[in-house]
Amino acid sequence: MLFSSDAGSISNQQMTLKNTGTTAIFFAWKLIPKENKLNTIMEGDKQRFYFSINDGVILPGQELSVPFIFLSKQAGIYTESWQFISKPVLNNGSPIVVTLKGVALKRDHYKEEKEKIEAMLEKRQVQYNMSLLVEELVRGIHSPPPPAPPTPPGPSVEERFA
Repeated sequence: MLFSSDAGSISNQQMTLKNTGTTAIFFAWKLIPKENKLNTIMEGDKQRFYFSINDGVILPGQELSVPFIFLSKQAGIYTESWQFISKPVLNNGSPIVVTLKGVALKRDHYKEEKEKIEAMLEKRQVQYNMSLLVEELVRGIHSPPPPAPPTPPGPSVEERFA
């Protein structure tokens, strides 16, 4: 069973067990211990999955709804496995295992505000870069040297004194 919720919120699932036989089925739940194949530090024994683990009986033709709840205050991915033990033995003696997997997500409640601030900062950066570019262009503009004065009509100074 897969559960998904925000951290601190409850997620519900339901499983229906039906006895289609002619004999009453007595049952119990047994937690399957987690294996730590990588020898990593485990989170601990915090309970995140909740359901009634009381022994029970399902009479012939009867259905039993088992509600499951997932709740984690911390974001993460969590798993538990439970064995359904019955008398008489069901499933040709193969274990009946219910694996519960829960995903708790940490939502960013300020995402929109952050995006607005980022857009404003990007706009300011563009404006600043444009002002630097305009300043550089203005500094690179120089007036051309003034034109030489026109020569007066008539003989030049050198020609008059020659």
